[in-house]
Amino acid sequence: MNLPKLRQRYQPRVVGPEGRDHVIDTFRAEAKQWRLQWRCDDCAYQSPSNRTCSLKWPNQMLLPDDPDVLDAADVPIFCKAFESSSD
Repeated sequence: MNLPKLRQRYQPRVVGPEGRDHVIDTFRAEAKQWRLQWRCDDCAYQSPSNRTCSLKWPNQMLLPDDPDVLDAADVPIFCKAFESSSD
């Protein structure tokens, strides 16, 4: 399996000529501006008692107060099972 080819085919290129830091700073500013909920603490599936996902998804990357936006390969970090716990 050739991972770089798969990444090109299935993963969006979000880092442009402005660089990785620009993407991260822009995302964080827009998330704050629009009150985007995307972390485990905002999710209906998180178990508050032990901060684990009730669906058993690995959630270590989205638990910190200031989680990373991109992984090491510049792929956006998100949970596809996220569902807002807000009314």
